[in-house]
Formats: sequence, C-alpha cells, structure tokens
Amino acid sequence: MTKMEDPFEQLLNRLEPPVTTIVADTFLFWAVGVGNRRNIPVASFFPMSATLFSMFHHVDLLAQNGHHPIDISDSSSVTTGSDNLNYLQWLDSQPCHSVLYISFGSVLSVSSAQTDEIAAGLRDSGVRFLWVARGEASRLREVCGEMGLVVPWCDQLKVLSHSSVGGFWTHCGWNSTVEGLFSGLPFLTFPIALDQFSNSRAAVEDWKIGWRVKRQAGVETLVPREEIAELLKRFMDLESHEGKEMRRRARKVQKICEEATANGGSSETNMDAFTREITQLLLPSHEEI
Repeated sequence: MTKMEDPFEQLLNRLEPPVTTIVADTFLFWAVGVGNRRNIPVASFFPMSATLFSMFHHVDLLAQNGHHPIDISDSSSVTTGSDNLNYLQWLDSQPCHSVLYISFGSVLSVSSAQTDEIAAGLRDSGVRFLWVARGEASRLREVCGEMGLVVPWCDQLKVLSHSSVGGFWTHCGWNSTVEGLFSGLPFLTFPIALDQFSNSRAAVEDWKIGWRVKRQAGVETLVPREEIAELLKRFMDLESHEGKEMRRRARKVQKICEEATANGGSSETNMDAFTREITQLLLPSHEEI
C-alpha cells in the first residue's frame, strides 16, 4: 500500500477541478502527508467497528497491562475464483432456514487439524450446510457427507439472503459481520485474529444473536468433532426456545440496520453532516456585515 503514494500524487496533479478534500482509508497513513504538503484536509475513513478503533487508540495499554498479540504466523492464505457447482440451485431445493452457511474468510485460515474436526462434526450432526473452504474443497467433499456442499467460492451476500439459509458460522471479519447482520441471521462465531474477537464478543454478549464455537480465544484451541456436532444440532434447531429467541433478536438487529440505511436514516444523516462540515471548512464565510 505504501507504493500507492507517488501514483496518487500524480493523479492529483492531473485532476480538474483540483481536489479540495481527501477521504482515505485509515490504514493508508501516507495520505495525511499528501494532504499536508498540498494544504488539503484529510478525513480518515475507518472501515471497521468503532470498538476496534478504540482498541487501536489505546494500543499502548497492551504493553502496560502485559497483554500480547496472538501469534498468527504461517496462517494466511489468499485465494480467489469461482466454482462450477450451482450452489444457488442447490439452496433453492432446501427447506426454509434449514442450511448452515460456513465461511472463515479469505485471508486467515483455520488449522488443518481444526478443519478436519469441523468436517467430521458436520458429518455427524446431520445438519444441512454450505461451506466455503478455499483450497480444500475437493478433499472436504469426501469427508463431510451428503447433507451439504463444499465450494471454494460463492457470492456470500446472495447466500446469506437466501430463504433456505438459517444460520451463519463465521470468523467474524467485519465485512462478514455486517452482511450477516443485514441478512438477519444468528451467528456461530469462530474468530481467528484482529478485530474478529471484538466482533464475536459483540454478537454473543451485546447483541445476543449468536454462540461461540470456541470456549477459549486463540488459534491453538482445538474444538473436537463431538462438541461441534452437538452445538450444530442445537444451533439449527428451529423449534427450540433458545433458537427462536436468538433468531428473533437477529431479525430485530436486521430491522435496525435497514432503518439506518433507509432514506433519512442515520447513515444518510451522518454522511450529510460530514459533507456540510467539510463544505463549511473549505468555503470562506459569507456572513453579512
């Protein structure tokens, strides 16, 4: 990302009319320097939760209190692509709210040992599922049984919005968390690193729309197949009182999200307020003398 600075400045030199404000991702720290050199205000856009922003702001407390970051070395992989399986057609053939959608993101991966336990737990639970498992889809198809599909990629928002999907097992990355909230689904949380732990805590403890799969945070904690199978049976039981209450709360959060993004909602209101503030900052005063 640091190599973007020079091309960005070259772009600014060519633009007409000239740029008067820069809105930049917080992690593109060099944008502040560009703005300072050109006397252009820079607004920081933080695309994650306010909780994580607060954590970054107080990161010095980690050292003061003796906390240490989780070791995620050798755990990353990035894959892209699509799959020829018609997973949407398969979803169309499943009963309403009967399918568990599983995805742990595209950047950080679950250990091979844990992946095997998840596959065995799915098989033993008898729960219908659609699992996005990048890089291991072919192998896992043979392990998971006949109750679901394993694919290397899918259109996540379409899947989450499908009527046959009744739950979301997620790593709690911010994009996945937001999409799950907008879809009104309960969560099984499986955080791996970074903001995923605070997002998981919000879903489980604050919004009360999900359960943790891991009893203890940390990539080394192995959840056995027996525990996974029992948890999945409970989670996808649409007739249980706890399941009904969790889904009711998830739908309530969904409604809040819809209201926030509707015309006149808080998203539009806040964006309008931001635009007015920037405009007032840039334009000279027109007060009458």
